[in-house]
Amino acid sequence: MRRELTDHQKRCVNAILANVTEYLDLRFVMSAEVNPRLRDIWPNLQYLQTAQLRNSLGNDKAWGAHRHVIAELLCGSDKQKIYDIFNPSNQSSIQGEIVEKRDDVGHKTADVLEIHDFRTLYGAIEPSVSEISAVMQIYIWWDLKDASELAKFQLKIRRIRELETQWSEEWAKYYRVVLKKKEDEGLPEKEEAVTHEYEDLKYTVENFIGRRENEPGHVIIIDRKRPSGEDPADKLIQAIAREQVLMREIEGGQKLDDAMRGQFAKALNVAEDALTAEMQTDYLARTIAEQKGRLRRVLIESKGGEPFNFKEAQAEAMKKKYEEVTAGRASMSDLTPRPTAVQIESAG
Repeated sequence: MRRELTDHQKRCVNAILANVTEYLDLRFVMSAEVNPRLRDIWPNLQYLQTAQLRNSLGNDKAWGAHRHVIAELLCGSDKQKIYDIFNPSNQSSIQGEIVEKRDDVGHKTADVLEIHDFRTLYGAIEPSVSEISAVMQIYIWWDLKDASELAKFQLKIRRIRELETQWSEEWAKYYRVVLKKKEDEGLPEKEEAVTHEYEDLKYTVENFIGRRENEPGHVIIIDRKRPSGEDPADKLIQAIAREQVLMREIEGGQKLDDAMRGQFAKALNVAEDALTAEMQTDYLARTIAEQKGRLRRVLIESKGGEPFNFKEAQAEAMKKKYEEVTAGRASMSDLTPRPTAVQIESAG
């Protein structure tokens, strides 16, 4: 029986999915330029594939006597377990859950059409769609590590702000486990926990930047710079901006009026007195991600504008945000891109 996820675990799942969705939206634009037929079938395929990914991220796996939720690990600090998750030869890898293997035809019976995965399902309906489903799964696998580290970066910044303003004995007990302090060493101080999170934030940025430096051309995501003032999707852009402002206000502790609370309660199907700030911000984060997807779809027909490497631009944005968050604690000269697996293998 699947465990009930905590609020933090749900945030991890939602943050990773939002980033994967943004990447898929961009890959859709690239792919539809090659094969316009994708415009009819991609949205449904993407919905089903991301629903399956949500299940995988919310599931847990065992390491020894303990079980851990995948999304929480991907947004956490346990480097060995994260390596295991992405290592295809490790029993804890989720590659097989993301990129399905085709059903073995030799095991089918004469009376029953056995369908156990997306590729076989769509192959039975239309063989060409089976290959499109497989390509989308590969896209997700290519992007999952970056989507997870971007989510981790976003959640680490939130965690640092919480620690700096809401330090408590409960936090101290939690970080005694994280920092592996012995009972006789006492509880860690706030600065120890904050320093740990800053170091992990730095490590995350280094990893993201390091992968950009050796990224094969066929996995690069292309976006296009569009002239300002000529964008036909102004309403969507304005809606996204309004909701981002609202999310910042809620995160800053601002209370909503009764009408707005009523709208959130209705959208989330909960009683108003059960509505929390975290529920509101999680809902807004999902809504913003969905609107970004719609915005990209509106822009599909526009092929103008100079192309650029989307993830490389994200890396630059992460650098700037890191500078802002760590102002007075570290300089950008401290950032050293982490070696990629390709570099490690070639050096060995």
